[in-house]
Amino acid sequence: MVRPRPKSPLLLLLGVVAVAACLPGARAPNVPPQRTLELSGAEVGGKGSTAPFGVVFAGPKGKTVDPTEVTIVWNRPMRPLELAGEESAPPARIEPAPKGAWRWLGTSALAFVPEKALPRATAFKVTVPAATKALDGSTLGKDYVFDFSTPGPHVAHVTPGDGSSHLTPKQTFEVRFNQPVDPKEVARATKIVANEKTNVPFTVERPKPDVPMLVKLVPRGPLPLDSKIDIVVDATMKGTEGPLPSGEEHRTRVETFGPIAVREASCSRTDKGLCHPHGSVSIGLSNRVSLKDLRAHVRVEPPLPIKWPKGFRSEDDKVDWTHVPVDVPPATSFRVIVTAGLKDEFGQVLARDHVASLTTDDESPNVTIGLAGEVFEAAKAKGREVPVAAVNVPAYELVTAAADEAGVMKVRAMRRSMDERWAAAKGLPGAKIEDVRPGGPRNVNAFRNVSVDALLAASKGRGAIVVGASRPPPRAGRSPI
Repeated sequence: MVRPRPKSPLLLLLGVVAVAACLPGARAPNVPPQRTLELSGAEVGGKGSTAPFGVVFAGPKGKTVDPTEVTIVWNRPMRPLELAGEESAPPARIEPAPKGAWRWLGTSALAFVPEKALPRATAFKVTVPAATKALDGSTLGKDYVFDFSTPGPHVAHVTPGDGSSHLTPKQTFEVRFNQPVDPKEVARATKIVANEKTNVPFTVERPKPDVPMLVKLVPRGPLPLDSKIDIVVDATMKGTEGPLPSGEEHRTRVETFGPIAVREASCSRTDKGLCHPHGSVSIGLSNRVSLKDLRAHVRVEPPLPIKWPKGFRSEDDKVDWTHVPVDVPPATSFRVIVTAGLKDEFGQVLARDHVASLTTDDESPNVTIGLAGEVFEAAKAKGREVPVAAVNVPAYELVTAAADEAGVMKVRAMRRSMDERWAAAKGLPGAKIEDVRPGGPRNVNAFRNVSVDALLAASKGRGAIVVGASRPPPRAGRSPI
């Protein structure tokens, strides 16, 4: 892979100056040049310069990420301008010495460009000798030294990845590093640990001879079931390109499958902690089973029909969770049972019945007008009455009225707020407002029928009617008018 070579700091500075000169409205001042500025603000090479000769920029330094070159900039010209671009013996050295070449950038900057990428996991020392001279004869006086290091080896990816579960006893692991590694070194610096206490013997293989960053860990025996397995690469791990170790431990945790078990048989719950009537019931398992087998091993007591959907998914699909489509009435205690004999994808069998006892809450308080939508034709209605059903509501307000076209439009126009529509209905001429107390047992609808003929008696059975019902405080909304 060819790595792009970044511009030197000096060239970057020149680029910035060129861009600034091109800005709209920019004008260069008519001032004769007297000196040149380098990056740190020190004067470079002008007559009368008092700054001591030295290195004003050098890099990279410290820990790096795949550096592409080494750069040194002085605050004095180091060679005549007419020699710029011609190579000469560089006043710097790198230890250990990688293959590559020093190149001058102008008259005061020098860059080392490696022939290939610098070897990783290596500490480099760059020295500019004390005897280094500038073009004007100035001498550095003492060695200028800086250090940098390339990245050490670290784990880039483990397959199966961290958090994987339901692994089989014959599971192997592929470990990919950021640089070439020796399988023998991987074996030395790596361990597989079961349940944080037992070392698992393994061998290290090279699954792809042309990919030196990849190794395969093969346990010598089966992994223990129902166990946490840690793949640990020690901080002392070294690659093949350089002597620096990783410097940090890398740990990947996975799990092998355990016995088949029912993890939960539950429901969607109200704020009282009870199941919603007519709500969701679900089953979760520790391992996957075929959908067909799971359905065959689920029942509800007292017996209630389970309406399994058809055609939604294949009966052979492997699942570890399913919704149980059963309609449980309010205030009812029931049991969800997963029967023994259920077999998982690993051939294990549920040893005994799993029973979960659940109870549904009461129906939510509600008032419903027995019509769908807002407008209907009386001729198409069954009978000549509009039913209003109330459940678990001690009282509600009922508004009924005959309305002309203007009244209907007034009510329908109030779409921003249900309160506004409610007030419009109550304000219709001749509107009847009743305080209805339905009574009756809990969780059973109590009906109040509104006669269409009675409302339209004055217009001989023709016209429009408005029917509205509300619930008392605390307000939970009103049914459509």
